[in-house]
Amino acid sequence: MPSTEVLGTIGETRAVEFFLRHGWLVDAPVLSGSPYDLHIHKGDRKFFVQCKYRTVNRGVVEIKNKRIRGKGKDKTFQYDLDKIQVFTIFVPVKDVLLVIPSSRIKCSLRIRLTKSKNGQVELTNSADEFINPKWICE
Repeated sequence: MPSTEVLGTIGETRAVEFFLRHGWLVDAPVLSGSPYDLHIHKGDRKFFVQCKYRTVNRGVVEIKNKRIRGKGKDKTFQYDLDKIQVFTIFVPVKDVLLVIPSSRIKCSLRIRLTKSKNGQVELTNSADEFINPKWICE
C-alpha cells in the first residue's frame, strides 16, 4: 500500500484534473503546511479546496473535519471551515470524485456509494448528490 502522502497526491491530482476539465483555473500552495490543497477560480467565483483519498467501508465513505499531523492527540486539529469551502474525495474503487461543500460537514459526513441492505433512503447522503454537482460543473 502506498504511503498516505502518495495517496493524498493521487487525490489532489484527480481533483485538479476534474476542475480543469470543467473550466476552472487551479492554483496549488507552495508550502505543504498550507490550510488548503487547491485554490480554484472561474470568473468571480473562488474556492479553497481540501482534497482527500478514501476507501469504501460497507458501501460508505466518511470525511471527518480533522487533520492529523504526526502522532498523538496533541497533533489533531479541525479544518477551518471558514477558509475551506470545498472538500473533494477521490474513491478509487468506484473511480469517482465527490465534490462536497464544507457547509455540509459538521464533525463528519458519511456518504453512501451503494444502496443500504435495508433499503433506507431517508437521512442518508447519496454519492449521486456529490458527483458532478451543477454548482461546480456550470
